[in-house]
Amino acid sequence: MTPDLIDGEDREQLRHEILRLRDQALGAEVQCQYLRDRVAELEDQVAERDARIAEWKDRVAERDTRIAERDTRIAERDAEILRLRVDLNRPAIIRLARRIARRPLPDA
Repeated sequence: MTPDLIDGEDREQLRHEILRLRDQALGAEVQCQYLRDRVAELEDQVAERDARIAEWKDRVAERDTRIAERDTRIAERDAEILRLRVDLNRPAIIRLARRIARRPLPDA
């Protein structure tokens, strides 16, 4: 028989240390799983946020397109108004308008 190299008190201390380290390892595993779950939640939140950002970018692009189309229509109308003003300022039209304005109104 071989003599015990560790006496009873040392053996009990080692057993407690082993149990403490096992509990610590289990706690670390639980914490790791919690952190993995939390990372997955955060990744889902980021994906949702990215989807919302993409949706808003599309909305802004549509709005910008509508604004550009509206600005084009306004510029076309401004050019038409300018052409009408030029036409109205022509001497022949002015003379005709004056003649029409001097005519007596027909009796009703």
